[in-house]
Amino acid sequence: MTHKTQLLWIVSLAISLLLLLFTGVIIYKFSNSYHPDQNQITNEQELTAYLNKNWPKEDHPENQLIPTGIFIQSLNFLSSNNVYLTGFVWQKYNKENINIDKKGVEFSEGADVKITESYRKVEGDILTIVWYFEGQFSQSFDYSDFPLDNKVVEIRMCPIEFDKDIVFIPDLNSYDSTIKTDKFGVEPEIVLAGFSLLETFFSFKKIHYDTNFGIKDYKRKEGFHELTYNISLKREVINSAIIYFLPLWTVVTLMLFGVLLITVRDEDLPFFGYSLMNLLALASFLLFIIVLSHSQLRTQVISQHIMYLERIYIISYVAIVYAILIAFVVDNNSRKNKGELLGHDGIWAKITYLPFVSFAMFLSTYLSFMGRW
Repeated sequence: MTHKTQLLWIVSLAISLLLLLFTGVIIYKFSNSYHPDQNQITNEQELTAYLNKNWPKEDHPENQLIPTGIFIQSLNFLSSNNVYLTGFVWQKYNKENINIDKKGVEFSEGADVKITESYRKVEGDILTIVWYFEGQFSQSFDYSDFPLDNKVVEIRMCPIEFDKDIVFIPDLNSYDSTIKTDKFGVEPEIVLAGFSLLETFFSFKKIHYDTNFGIKDYKRKEGFHELTYNISLKREVINSAIIYFLPLWTVVTLMLFGVLLITVRDEDLPFFGYSLMNLLALASFLLFIIVLSHSQLRTQVISQHIMYLERIYIISYVAIVYAILIAFVVDNNSRKNKGELLGHDGIWAKITYLPFVSFAMFLSTYLSFMGRW
């Protein structure tokens, strides 16, 4: 190996490492760039302001405000759009609304949710009822940034008698603190496989219906603000890197790079010699693994958009094709072509392989996340 070739290899490796470093910095900064939701209700002043804006008392004197709280004991993702939750929900009724016939909560996105009353007590003029619930909740999550995505599990609560003038409000006084970035209403030892808890908060979500459900003068058709308890989760970056990024880079990129290095036509190096058919067999095997993994990913994670991880799969596909093309070039032209690109066992193609893959990784990451923190 000449001094010039050694220098080119050093430059190639330096550029590759630098690009990978920049990629890691972008991923790190994005994964730590969570911003608290600006629409959350954190105190009584914000709640009063929201009610005055959306349900002015002079326009809705018949509204019955029911303080409602929730406590989550466990949370498990059953699939990409289904979460299994268990916990408690409670409500406080005063002398003005204690005569509501059907007391309780319905979960708008719940499926087969079991709710059983576990406690009720009267203190002064306040009746407090606590229910235990468990069941599956369906929600459309955005997986465009997978596996670097954050998730917000929304638990929407509405009255059983949804045609009545009943408005649920958060029972903020039942928690020690509800300021932004606080984690309240969640079991302290809750297990969140692959996730960490960022914050919890209450908010209102405006829902529009295109029907009156057969009820004359249905008041909520134009929009109703449902009380929502939100759980913000962050996917663990280290866990994602080990599961998703590391196999793609070690199995595909580096293995192909190693194969390219021993792709030579020197008759004096039979051990390091190269067989085109062997390379095609290895490339086919790697391609099969990547396609199978990609298909499994699409089965497990349902997304309407191309996910960030899928861009890495596409880079792997291109890297495999790139290695095969170089192998054909070396096999057909290396011994007879004295040019700088095709000669010397395709040395230029080998030197540019890692920078090419690293740049593709960096560009994909940059376009996906840069400027979003």
